[in-house]
Order: sequence, then C-alpha cells, then structure tokens
Amino acid sequence: MRANTIWAIGYYYGWGSIKRGIPYTLMTLLMPLSLLFIFGLISGSGLAGAVGGGDLISYAILGGFISIVAGNALSTMSDASFWRLQLRIQDLLVATSMTEVEYMLGLGLSNIIFSLPGLAIYVVIAYSFHIFTVLSFVITLAILVAMAIATTALAFILSSIPSHMRNVWGMSGVLSLALTLVPPIFYPYTLLPKPLLYLFMLSPATPAAMLVQGLAGLQPLYLPAFYVLVAETLAMLWLAKRFTKWRQD
Repeated sequence: MRANTIWAIGYYYGWGSIKRGIPYTLMTLLMPLSLLFIFGLISGSGLAGAVGGGDLISYAILGGFISIVAGNALSTMSDASFWRLQLRIQDLLVATSMTEVEYMLGLGLSNIIFSLPGLAIYVVIAYSFHIFTVLSFVITLAILVAMAIATTALAFILSSIPSHMRNVWGMSGVLSLALTLVPPIFYPYTLLPKPLLYLFMLSPATPAAMLVQGLAGLQPLYLPAFYVLVAETLAMLWLAKRFTKWRQD
C-alpha cells in the first residue's frame, strides 16, 4: 500500500473541494450547528433535564464532531459513484498499478480533509465549553479516524451497487440520516433499550458516540464499544476489498 498515492488523491479531492466549494463546505455544518442552536435554546428547560441531565449542549457538541466526520465519510458513496459512472475515472485508474484499497483510502482521506474546517469550528466550541481534556481530545481524534475508515469502507462498498447516478443521491441521503441522526449521537446512548442499542451499533457512529460520551464524562464509559468499533473497522475494510466492484464487466 503506497501512502503517496493515498495522499495524492486525498489532497487533490479534499483540499481542492474546500477551495472550489466553500458553500458546500458550509452546508455540511448546517445540521450539526442547527441542532446545537436548538439544544442551546432548550438547555434550560425541564425537557433538557429529563433528556440529557441538563447537558444537551455538550451532547450537541460531541454529536457535531461525529456527524461531520461520518456524514462526509458517507459522501464517499456519491464521490466514488460519480467517478465511476459519470467521469469514468475509475476505468482509467484500474489500468494503473493503483489498488481499490488505495483508491478507497484516498477518497476517505479527502473527506477527512474536507471535514477539517467544520472540526476546527467545533474544536473552538468544545474548548469554550470545557468538553475535553488534552488526553480525551487525542483519544477522541483516534476514535473519529477509526469511525471515518469504517464508514468510508461501507460507503465504498455501496457505491458499486447503483447503475445510475439518480439512484445514488437518494441512497446516500437515506443512509446519512439512518447512520448519523437516528443513532445516539446527539442524545445519551443510555436512553435506548439494550436490544435497540445493539442494533444501532451496526453503524460505526454508534460505538464512536458511546466512547466519546464516556470520555467526556456525560455517560458511563462502555469499553465493549471500543472492541465493536475496531471489529467493524477491520470487517468493513475486508468487505470493501472482497466485494467492491473494482473492474467493470
């Protein structure tokens, strides 16, 4: 696996998208910032105490980190499908020595780079609210990277399914809502009954959120979520290598 190949794709598509698509960069912040605003309005109400113990803003901040990274990682599905179906770039890359894993990780890195402006805003917000210690912040970054890899691999697998771009947009939108909004990202994971929580843990964002909430002291630190996240990351990478349609028929 060649790091320079991964970096070339990541830098070109990630940094290039930031420079050429500032409005789109801002659009990725709309949902998490909107939820942060709403949670801020109701943080002093009785509902805030019933749902989050008065820490709704903290959940919204932590959820913003996860939502931005996971949402951009899921956009790999649209990017890979667009390159394959519309631009036909994948057909050119197949003829080179590049592997599907290098291509996937390059696209994943591009979306991590694309997430940096949003993450920078949330770092400032988290610092203002004293969400992290230095150690918990470093561990949170590692969790976000693992989640991004697992989510990118899942999106890459699904990108080889659609035969037309009109089907991709709908699938990508539904997948984004199902994996980044419904799971306990913006609310305490302890609110869910165990069977439903275990179901939601199929999304890499769920164990990541459970760990981050524990590191921030908002909920008990559920260590099995770490093993789930690692297992999902390795499994998604293997599935992407095994089942992604790299060469076209």
